[in-house]
Amino acid sequence: KQLNGNVYLSGTQAAVYQSESYFKENEVKLIYQKFFNYQESLPYQQSNEVFNNGLSILDLLFYHGPEKAIEHIKNYDIYSLTHYMQNPLSSKSPE
Repeated sequence: KQLNGNVYLSGTQAAVYQSESYFKENEVKLIYQKFFNYQESLPYQQSNEVFNNGLSILDLLFYHGPEKAIEHIKNYDIYSLTHYMQNPLSSKSPE
């Protein structure tokens, strides 16, 4: 609110404890991201042959450093926001 934001990108697990009505009352669009699914389709390189998804941000940082981690996350943000712009009535994020 202090930054005049009107969209909140949230992880899917937060749906368990956050109040969607609170966001509506405050005119903030709540979008649940599916970062896990995004990484399944566009994984970052790990030392293993098989990508281990669902690890913390530390895994990405240790393998690629802060610049590449920021790039990977921004790519998802662009992907997610593009979906939102194409489907503004849907709070669901892309698969």
